[in-house]
Amino acid sequence: MIRRSLAARMGMAIIVLILSVVSVLYVIIGQLFEDAFQANSEQQLQTQITQYTNMAATGGASMMQMMAKGTEDVLVMVNHQGATVVRTPISPVHSPSSKERRLITQVLHGKRVMMTGWNEWFGETGVMVGAPIRRGGSLTGAVFLFRSEAVIQNSIRRVQGLLVLAGLGAIIFASGVTLMLSNRIAGPLRDIVRAAREFGRGNYQTQVPVQGDDEIAMVGRAINQLARDLQDMHQNRNEFLANISHELRTPLSYVRGYSQVVSEGLTTDPAERDRYLRIIYDETVRIEQLVSDLFALAQADAGELTIAEDSVDMRSLILHTVSLVEGRAASKGLEIETKLGGKLSILADKLRLEQVLLNLLENAVRYTEPPGRITVSLSEDAAGMIRIDVADTGKGIPEKDLPHIFERMYRVEKSRTRARGGSGLGLAIVKQIVELHGGEVHVRSSEHHGTTFTVRLTATQTPAERRLKQ
Repeated sequence: MIRRSLAARMGMAIIVLILSVVSVLYVIIGQLFEDAFQANSEQQLQTQITQYTNMAATGGASMMQMMAKGTEDVLVMVNHQGATVVRTPISPVHSPSSKERRLITQVLHGKRVMMTGWNEWFGETGVMVGAPIRRGGSLTGAVFLFRSEAVIQNSIRRVQGLLVLAGLGAIIFASGVTLMLSNRIAGPLRDIVRAAREFGRGNYQTQVPVQGDDEIAMVGRAINQLARDLQDMHQNRNEFLANISHELRTPLSYVRGYSQVVSEGLTTDPAERDRYLRIIYDETVRIEQLVSDLFALAQADAGELTIAEDSVDMRSLILHTVSLVEGRAASKGLEIETKLGGKLSILADKLRLEQVLLNLLENAVRYTEPPGRITVSLSEDAAGMIRIDVADTGKGIPEKDLPHIFERMYRVEKSRTRARGGSGLGLAIVKQIVELHGGEVHVRSSEHHGTTFTVRLTATQTPAERRLKQ
């Protein structure tokens, strides 16, 4: 299909273009050669007739006739009365027309003449030149040379034949180049079509062969990168679904098991019954949080995650969020320290920012072993951005994992149990909310030396300003 539609049409376009150019050049060059041959013939005849008149003036008429026989021109010499005394080659004699008689008279009076077109005297179309013969200061006759149009046209036709051969050569060459270009362009495009079909079948391992640095090679590289991206997306999706299934299956199994124990009266101990009910409640809350996180990410993917902006005092917000996790941190033997600047306010969604801070603080508490310290800092940097740092003295994150920690369901410890971590969605939600506010989030970490998350938000940017930037 590619060959029939693209390559064939491209080839036909090139051949038609070459034919058009060759045709135009044939007409133009043919006309130029015709004019050149005409002018050259006239120049040659003028030169030859000068030689012949000199020969005739010195009595070399026989030599003049011998020279004329070696050409395709007709030589006529007349005496001072206009009577023909020499005609080479011998041919039927025609009577000159009145116009030609006037020219003959002019020549016998000492003028050089030239006439083109139909010539009654010679019975053909061509070029005639005439020159007087001077001997001893007096006019003794005249010499006339005539070159037939057929002689000139024979020379032109030979050149036209060469032009036709050159044109055919150009067309053959263009056809070869067209075939080569067609294969050069259509071949990679066929590879791209095959790769696209393989992508449709779910085979993202397919790669397009890439050669060179031209635009087609750039398309090939883009397709190969797309294949890698699709493969990563496919793999991430499968891992995401597997992780979500696991995250839901485990609490649901707890809820089902313990609720069955309670509902069927398999335990009579009130304390044990209350413990089971507490587990059911905790697992229900965990499921609710997981579903809420998934809903937030789905909204972000669909562009429907919205923020209700208002003036937010960041210092008060941080103190409030820290108070929510202080009890858990203290029970684990951790200390939370705050280093807050002045009263910094921004236009933001207070609940969404609280969700960001809560995620970062809960991660810090979860991955910091006692005795440890968590530090929350608030400041304004040189660029006028509000900067929030959440630093801990925990175990840190390996360098190879840092580029991936904001991915959904990504876990640094692949075999981590639920008791030690959340669903793996928290940091992905943090990134979505911060970017929705027009900010950015970064992480610095070193194994066994702690981790620092930095959130930067614009203090003065309004939603309308952000939309204008986008």
